[in-house]
Amino acid sequence: MEIRPLTIGELPLCLPFGQEFHDELKLPGAFVDSNFMTTWMTFYTQCQATVIGLWKDGSLVGGIGVLLAPDLNDGRLCGTEIFMFIGKEHRRGSGLLRLLRAYKQWVLDKGGVEIRLTHFLTDEIRDAHFDDLYKSLGFRPFERTYVLNVKES
Repeated sequence: MEIRPLTIGELPLCLPFGQEFHDELKLPGAFVDSNFMTTWMTFYTQCQATVIGLWKDGSLVGGIGVLLAPDLNDGRLCGTEIFMFIGKEHRRGSGLLRLLRAYKQWVLDKGGVEIRLTHFLTDEIRDAHFDDLYKSLGFRPFERTYVLNVKES
């Protein structure tokens, strides 16, 4: 396994994973390839952002999309995870840990002081596993997000 950032030209490699992630978690709305591409092209060209890829034998098998931006309250540079995925057949092993370590190093290399990680609530057993893992790496719960669909799209 190799960890390295995706080039802007490699961003389309994320599309099948985005659709898989959207379907697996039954997220609201739709995964729209063109929207993903437009958004990440903007992030790559106008922000401090990257997708750190997990590669096996030259193929993308996972990744974490991250941004670095000032905290709204005090301006500290903070990394924010926008998405993370690992293909189902590659979820056993060290891939997740390697992505998280690479994310931390990317933020440190850019002068950031904090990293933020989002986890969608899925099922209690899976969530408890991730909660324990993240806490063992030094993360602490910080915020809970609530969603209300006010209009069907």
